[in-house]
Amino acid sequence: MFRVQQPAMTVVDVSRRRVPRELKVIRCVSIFVVATVLIIAWALRASGFGWQSDTKGRDTPLDTLKQRFARGEIDRAEYEERRKLLVE
Repeated sequence: MFRVQQPAMTVVDVSRRRVPRELKVIRCVSIFVVATVLIIAWALRASGFGWQSDTKGRDTPLDTLKQRFARGEIDRAEYEERRKLLVE
């Protein structure tokens, strides 16, 4: 008597869609290149090369002056004179 009408469009399961071989190769090569670049960047940074700022890890001129005074390379008068020049 009553017939159930089939929908005009069927739902396609997108998760089971096949990916062309070329796209798989491109994806694998891209992942390999990105991983290689990241490993090289990490290795360079770990060995002391890379993207370090110039002031990071370096003493300021005032720090150097304090160290020279502490080691006895300069006397108190010279230390005070140079400190005044640096502070200005």
